[in-house]
Amino acid sequence: MKIVRTRLTIWDALVLSSPFMSGLFFDSPIGNLYLFYIPLSMYLFGHILVNGNLRFPASFAYMFFLIVFLSVIGSLAFSTPIKYLISYMPPIILTFLAYHAYIRDYNFDIERIFRKYYAVAVYFSIFAFVQEAFWLAGSTILFAWALIGKTSGSLLGVVGLSSEPSNFAVALMPAVYFALYKILVLRKITLGAVAVIAAQLLTLSALGYMGIIASILLILPTLARRRLLFFTLASPFILYLVISMISVDVFAVRFADTLEVLRDKSALKPYDVNLSTYTLLVNYYITKSAFFDNYYLGTGIGSYYEIYSRYIGGFEVPSYLEILPGNNSASSFLLKVTAEMGIVGLALSIFFLVRFFSLNVANYINHAFFVTLIIIYLRLGMYFVNGVPFIVMMYIYSYQSYRRKNPAALESVPPRSERFPPDLNHPQFPRDSGVV
Repeated sequence: MKIVRTRLTIWDALVLSSPFMSGLFFDSPIGNLYLFYIPLSMYLFGHILVNGNLRFPASFAYMFFLIVFLSVIGSLAFSTPIKYLISYMPPIILTFLAYHAYIRDYNFDIERIFRKYYAVAVYFSIFAFVQEAFWLAGSTILFAWALIGKTSGSLLGVVGLSSEPSNFAVALMPAVYFALYKILVLRKITLGAVAVIAAQLLTLSALGYMGIIASILLILPTLARRRLLFFTLASPFILYLVISMISVDVFAVRFADTLEVLRDKSALKPYDVNLSTYTLLVNYYITKSAFFDNYYLGTGIGSYYEIYSRYIGGFEVPSYLEILPGNNSASSFLLKVTAEMGIVGLALSIFFLVRFFSLNVANYINHAFFVTLIIIYLRLGMYFVNGVPFIVMMYIYSYQSYRRKNPAALESVPPRSERFPPDLNHPQFPRDSGVV
């Protein structure tokens, strides 16, 4: 039996593997040079060569202009080096244009592209099992590029080809949502779905676990009456499983520490709370101070390190570290955008998330990327790594595609009689989802 039925071309594999390759890069004077730049550049060049042009939405041009404009204002107002703008804009432009070219070459067939992404995610999930097996066997050969250290008992948090488990969890998240959707709504327990969910659990990432819980909560309104009744009756057992999942040390300790520090800021000491919580909250307070001190303006794209350097003196850095993690990423997309792009960046980020969210419970692709964006906003301060531009575009186009294919479906919560049960013959419930 094949685990994956969806056919992948070499270009599918190269482009759709890029979100999973954040751990493969080289250091350079202008920042990290990621290996996925190569296949994306090749694809973009080939697209231009074959089509004789490069077409993209006018909104891209507006976005690029706004980033440059706000960055120049920030650079002039707060003496931020212009080098950050120069180093950040090329990869942002490359990734957005390359992913858009890929989507356009499939004529914006979002369901087909999603099936291909899902197939790639299944392969990376299998690779994660191989990594875990090597770790249990005492070998770290498949972790040479990664940050070894996150463990729970004898298990290691798997990373795939990502730089750390949380990055791998983000790359897997849309596939994890669909795997849960297949099991709970489509009633299909497949090897691919089990592999993806298991790989997410093996990341030991609190971010990944949060994504699983958020996915289940978002899927609940989709369940038919009988399954919803079953889910309700089984809720004590499910609650026990959820509690067991979040009781894993790497999750429970962070959760408890975060609540403690939020209750009492004086508890924010590097040796009294776990490093992840300490890092996030330090970056939160740094961003908050910079936001108000800079009159709600940002300091320019990619310049968070400058902000960090100005304010970190007010916080203690653990003696076992030379520099606190998150000094470039702010440990959160929302924090990074707020610090670098100011009130404009923060407002547009929130507006975007709300504007393209589909209230129709059948639009599972849109919801898969919505959950992914939520965890990115909370905990991943990156603009172009981990396939963030791909996630952004799939979120937008899944919303637009569903409205175009279902003109009678209003973007509002449908009546209960229409929600239960879902029409399994509807195009949004494909019989052949690509995975056995």
